Amino acid sequence: MPWLAGYSLSGVWKLLRGSGIHLRSARVQAYSPDPDYEQKVEHLCAVLREASHAPGGVVDQMGYGRWPQAASDWMPEAPTPVRVAERFASNERKWRLMGALNAQTGRVDTLDNYIVGRKQVIQFLGRLNAAYPEASRISVVLDNWSIHQHPDVQEARACPAAPRPGVVADVCPMAQPD
Repeated sequence: MPWLAGYSLSGVWKLLRGSGIHLRSARVQAYSPDPDYEQKVEHLCAVLREASHAPGGVVDQMGYGRWPQAASDWMPEAPTPVRVAERFASNERKWRLMGALNAQTGRVDTLDNYIVGRKQVIQFLGRLNAAYPEASRISVVLDNWSIHQHPDVQEARACPAAPRPGVVADVCPMAQPD
């Protein structure tokens, strides 16, 4: 724009602000390479609408690693550098969490363990069943993690120890690709 050539940088900023234009952070656009993305979004929204009268939640898992904290030790005073903690006997500890957020009430049910596999998923579904004893149906939205499709998990979802038969979406369009 040649007409701005005579403006200083601060002059351009003042002009923009005076016109109601401000420097702002952009919104991140979620992108899915899945060709069935739109169909999955529609299915998920339908499941959530249908499930609006049943307790349950959106289930997800995560893991994290942590190192033990360094303990205090006797050492020479500053300016001598502080010693590095000895960690040869300590492995990085991995821990995994599984949780369900009930979008109606904000209730969060969790399970944590050093591993989350099909056994823990089945245990968690049983916990959700026990958490809502008054419900005739529990709705659970699961992502596309392959363990959710495992025959043992499928069987557990159909038996009385798992959530009562109801709406279960096996894919969430925002999930990471397999």
